[in-house]
Amino acid sequence: MVKRTALGLVAALALTLGAGAAHAGGFTMVTDITGRVPSSLPGLIYANFVPLRMDARCIPMVFRVNNTQDPVPNPLGAAFLSVATAKAGIQEAMDQWNQIPTSYMQFQMGADYANAGVRKFDMINEITFRSGAGFVGVSTNIPTRLLETSLFSNGDDIDGDGDSDVSNTISTCTDIDSDGDLEWPAGTYDGGTILDVDIVINTKASNGYRFATTSDLSQLTALIDPRSTDLIKEVIFRLGFSMGLTVSTLPNVNNLTNPDDASMYNFFDFDDPLGALRQRTLEQDDIIAASMLYPEGSAATGPAALQKGDVAFSSAYGTIEGTVTHGDLNLPVLGGDVTAIRHDNGDHVSAVYTGNARIAFNIATFATTPLPPAEGILDGKYKLALPYGTYDLNLEAVDFFPQFNQAVGAVATLGGTYGLNTFSEEFWNSTLEAAKEVAPGDSTPVTLSAATPTVTGINFVTNKVTTITNAGGPNMTDFNDVPGTCYAVDFPITQLVTADAGRGLPLTAGLIEGVAGDQSQACVMQQMWLAFGTVSGTTATINLAQPLETKTNFGIQQFDRQPWFFERKNLSKKIFDAYRLGTQTHVFMVAKTPNSPSLPNFSNKSDRPAVDLRSEGFVPSGLSYIATDCTNFTESPTYFWEMDLQFNEKP
Repeated sequence: MVKRTALGLVAALALTLGAGAAHAGGFTMVTDITGRVPSSLPGLIYANFVPLRMDARCIPMVFRVNNTQDPVPNPLGAAFLSVATAKAGIQEAMDQWNQIPTSYMQFQMGADYANAGVRKFDMINEITFRSGAGFVGVSTNIPTRLLETSLFSNGDDIDGDGDSDVSNTISTCTDIDSDGDLEWPAGTYDGGTILDVDIVINTKASNGYRFATTSDLSQLTALIDPRSTDLIKEVIFRLGFSMGLTVSTLPNVNNLTNPDDASMYNFFDFDDPLGALRQRTLEQDDIIAASMLYPEGSAATGPAALQKGDVAFSSAYGTIEGTVTHGDLNLPVLGGDVTAIRHDNGDHVSAVYTGNARIAFNIATFATTPLPPAEGILDGKYKLALPYGTYDLNLEAVDFFPQFNQAVGAVATLGGTYGLNTFSEEFWNSTLEAAKEVAPGDSTPVTLSAATPTVTGINFVTNKVTTITNAGGPNMTDFNDVPGTCYAVDFPITQLVTADAGRGLPLTAGLIEGVAGDQSQACVMQQMWLAFGTVSGTTATINLAQPLETKTNFGIQQFDRQPWFFERKNLSKKIFDAYRLGTQTHVFMVAKTPNSPSLPNFSNKSDRPAVDLRSEGFVPSGLSYIATDCTNFTESPTYFWEMDLQFNEKP
């Protein structure tokens, strides 16, 4: 059903971190009430989730920069950034998106905008350094979009300013009356269509930020401050939201060799100027998401038609499709995160979120209410677009590590509401994929090629696990012990026996949380061990010379609880047999940090690239140990290292 435009059919939402994503890619998903179908909840209708996107008739997407504060305010001192310099940086950010050959999205700089107030819905896409009194973030997007499929007719006043916003004499968005706002062609527009999107950059004296555009690392280093950041990378991030993308879950291209973040990764390391400079360059995940939402070559005419320099999306990428089912709840998963990792070198190429859903919607108040799971969860589908090649597919929950569901958006948040964001990380393993697996770290690679551009049926079932955690949640990080320090967590074998409860569960993984002192550094442990040991008072002796398992150069995804999947399949039996024979009583998981940093350090928090997360004030105490020489371990009385052990239920 197509609706005429009327008051109440448009909605504004603030996108500080995002507003939703689903199986089609890393997109912002918004409610669409087209058809106004009654739900099971009295008086409420169904709202499906659709991608927030710009209509092709209004591409290129024109932004106007507010020029009423020149130079741009600097809350930390004298203003130094002119509007002209800021615009040059904004153009550089636009160029990053504009040069993607497989995406037809284009951004364009319009005339300056002399708006002396805060942003407003006025059919002008504005970039402004004026933020409202209550705003506390670095920046935000505020799009106004259609709530349902709507018919625009000649003379319609969409923004209510007394001026017509629709004309039947044009076929593309054009300022035909030269008053500064764009008129739209008459016609039908889908629910989720962006009508106006403003980028608000906070420079208020009370809580704003200082922005710079220099590429000089020494100058940026001199500007390090919790309220200082790079304008270009921030605008790249905001333009991604403006076209309809959401946050990425990829804080590292490669856990071992390339710590670069996707530009749409939303965590901000204020004291790492090198990391900020690197986020000025789009990664594959950013490029693929923009190309999926605006695929080049997907139309015969208009901006989506192939032009000189364009590359058809369908010729550059293949697709992998599947579903994710929660092994404990037997429900499709909303808010799963499926990542494609190159089989040959471990690069994280792209990640997508899983699931489609609907929610109950109050047309009078715009309020939403979750539906019962059987009614609200539509599926757990995902679809990855990837260059031809061979990939390992990894699944993890959107559970705050390394991304949280509110940042991803409404669909992932619904997954949290339904209890679906609680499962352990694993790889896809073909016919062995099940709720009960003995080797969750084993992977069956998937190959895309010109001969096989589409692979379907790559379906995950999340694992049933028992996790032993001796540290609680993390509340501290970035400590500065000497390079080459070893951190150990004691797991008394009686604790493992109790957790196993006679089930004969396989011990499949150790989990460790880590973060580098600077975001531009890879978080790599020089070596990991799982080994028997003994405890005497406040000291421990650990047999690192004869470990049960060991691994060198273990890369940890930033802000993630990274699994170290064990190779030995009979670990539980070996440990329990030794306990029953009376020869062993303790098992330790040990991590050694590198002996020296691999990159320049800006934070002055750590003189090595890998830093464990640690917690303070949790019980049980007496289970975390430290040794600067990796030999003489002493108890840490107040800090507990974030290392866990995981059992999987067996078939």
